[in-house]
Formats: sequence, C-alpha cells, structure tokens
Amino acid sequence: MNAHYQEVVGPAQIRTVTSPTFVLWGEEDDVLPVEDLYKYEQDLPNCEGIQLVPNAQHAPALENPEFVAQQIIDYTMKTAAKRKQPQAA
Repeated sequence: MNAHYQEVVGPAQIRTVTSPTFVLWGEEDDVLPVEDLYKYEQDLPNCEGIQLVPNAQHAPALENPEFVAQQIIDYTMKTAAKRKQPQAA
C-alpha cells in the first residue's frame, strides 16, 4: 500500500518547515509516488531545488549513494557561494 502526500503530512504541516531545503527523491520510489515530490517543491516555503535520484526507490542515499553525495556537495557549494556574494543594497 502506497502512502500519499495528503495522507501522511499535507501542505499545512510542510509549510511550517522554514529552513532552506533541497529535496532528493528516488525516481522509482515504491512508498511515496514521485508526483508527491512536486507537491513538496510547491509547499516548502524555501525549497531551493528538487532532484530525482536515478536507480533509487525510497532510500536513495542507500541505493545510489554516489549520486546523492554529489548532489549534496553541489547544493552545499552553491549555497556557500551565494552566502559569500555581497548583498544588494
């Protein structure tokens, strides 16, 4: 039985996550449908990106660790570079 976004958390709860987020999602997730990824992207107030993880189901960090690690490195480097840029007045 698959869970769905609305049944598990829903938009109201997701909107309370105010931290910047980058969502990684197994492209073959067998627990939550991939369509739910786009609901997280829409409802997370500070979603900075989403990424489908190839050759992964519900545990992408275990199923495709190299890809996940590179995505985290890339996101971290991009975020660090943004913080170093001078803010416009």
